[in-house]
Amino acid sequence: MDDKSKHLEKKKGELFHSIVAKLLYVSKRARTDLQLAVAFLCTRVSCSTEQDWDKLVRLLQYLNSTLDLALILGADSLNAGASWVDAS
Repeated sequence: MDDKSKHLEKKKGELFHSIVAKLLYVSKRARTDLQLAVAFLCTRVSCSTEQDWDKLVRLLQYLNSTLDLALILGADSLNAGASWVDAS
């Protein structure tokens, strides 16, 4: 992170926050490969900078170029089902 990067204007900062919140929902439900990047961006919503905006744009470009990736679920047994949810 660059400490010299300018803070985002209020409107752009609100847009940043909105997009990151939407990506958080998507990453938890369908695109688990985005979770690391989204987790980092979540830490930056209160003091987002131009550098953070560039990281968000890069993540959106990755998402756009990999739209055909699907979540594949597997099973060891069809007799028992289990799921885990992390609420933290």
